Amino acid sequence: MSYQEHLSRPVVFAAHGMASTGHPLASQAALGVLQRGGSAMDAAVAASAVLAVVDPAASGIGGDGFYTYFDAASGRLEVLNGCGRTGRSTDPGRFVAGIPASGPLSATVPGLVLAWEDALARHGRRTLAELLATAVYYAKHGFPVSTRVAAAFRRKAELLDRYPAARQAYRPRGDWPRPGEILCLPDLARGLEDIARDGAAVFYTGWIAEAIAGGLGADGGMLALDDFAEHRSDIGAPLMGSYRGYDVAVQQPPTMASLLLQQLKLVEAMGAASPDWDAPDFVHLMIEAKKASFADMDAYLTDPTHSGRAPAEFLDPAYIAERSRALSLQTAARYRPGSGSRLGHTTYLAVADRDGNLVSWIQSVFGEFGSCWMAPGTGFVLNNRMYGFSADPGHINRLAPGKRTAHTLLAPMLLKQGRPVMALGTPGDYGQTQSNLQMITHFVDHGMDVQQMIDAPRWRSLEDLDVAIESRFAAATIGELGRRGHRMKPVQAWTDLMGGAQAIAIDPHSGCFMGAADPRREGCAIGW
Repeated sequence: MSYQEHLSRPVVFAAHGMASTGHPLASQAALGVLQRGGSAMDAAVAASAVLAVVDPAASGIGGDGFYTYFDAASGRLEVLNGCGRTGRSTDPGRFVAGIPASGPLSATVPGLVLAWEDALARHGRRTLAELLATAVYYAKHGFPVSTRVAAAFRRKAELLDRYPAARQAYRPRGDWPRPGEILCLPDLARGLEDIARDGAAVFYTGWIAEAIAGGLGADGGMLALDDFAEHRSDIGAPLMGSYRGYDVAVQQPPTMASLLLQQLKLVEAMGAASPDWDAPDFVHLMIEAKKASFADMDAYLTDPTHSGRAPAEFLDPAYIAERSRALSLQTAARYRPGSGSRLGHTTYLAVADRDGNLVSWIQSVFGEFGSCWMAPGTGFVLNNRMYGFSADPGHINRLAPGKRTAHTLLAPMLLKQGRPVMALGTPGDYGQTQSNLQMITHFVDHGMDVQQMIDAPRWRSLEDLDVAIESRFAAATIGELGRRGHRMKPVQAWTDLMGGAQAIAIDPHSGCFMGAADPRREGCAIGW
């Protein structure tokens, strides 16, 4: 069954460079860098910085960042995990009643700013000052607030209002910004200008760290100056998997990227793909693969420097064969642990340059506006990533000092015979692996192009037997899945519950770039 008749927009083709990001202003910034001779990584950092300004609900310099990078000259792959740790003074005993979802006690050390500096030191051609200039401009002179961000302000108004610095930064005229209103963030502009001039040290040992640590201390938080000074990015080889002749590169733990690899192997182990992308058998199998991988995640995924089991154990062919035999093609399995229905806030981007370098990049503050807490004088909210820990002292992902939580972010890259085929990714917290699973199978098994695979209706397995499914699926498919025991929850035809994907594919013959962006959000693919 073709999905061509439902294409929302055409694929964007370009020969010299391509950027597909979660916001048109970020895509434009990346394209300008590429046109001036910058590398794919230069352009990715420029876009990342703009997103940290214009989409504060989803990302910011108070959050984390990750990338997967293909270096065309050497043929090497590299991943960066830019997630921060809890403070050394973290006392799990303070959280017997649960870890707060917002506020000063919910934040870990942010990793995005150091990720910029590390990325450029390894793969950049331009200075941080040049690449942050556009973000500084939007923070200082203002940017138009999008419909989605305006709605996010209103959803989080009560929490943001609790913290004077956030209230003053985001509602300088007294009311929350409406769509199209120009919002200036002068404190954020000052911080970005200082980072651009003096580097990440401003953030981790300079006045920004001092402002955050001092503000948290006054409000009962647990991050100190030493915690910021000790932060380091983790850089190394990716975790590799495969699917029907393609290789898939993702981040190492503590991210949940290994779950995507496990889901793909379970689907592959069950045999040939259905000729129809929306066949009930195929959709059911993917949902069951998701639940199996999430059950394993609950048992092993955490900061590998503390404990946990290696992902290789759960990707081993013998284990995959054993796990796949336990999957029923006719009956939905129960799955109780986990939080499959939370809507986190993240943004993804992909960039390719004329030399063949390719970047898959994702960043987040976790929840919508993260912790909602802002240090006076900084202009950005901190993440609420500590909420990802378990307060149960017996849980593998239990809260502890100096620890990174199991992380939802992943930035996949698809390759064949050592050459990149596609960078793809999406926001969506616990839905990220599920959306990526569906897009990869659409591309590999059903011959969809990058825009078709993003546009196709998606489902999302929530908790236990609940499955949200976009109403564009055939009623017969939804009904058959219900008969197999899934509790089907039809949602609107296009919903950002299913993420907001971006992708760049590379034509294996011409080397032409093919970009796509998700109509579920405001992303934009552009090339030259």
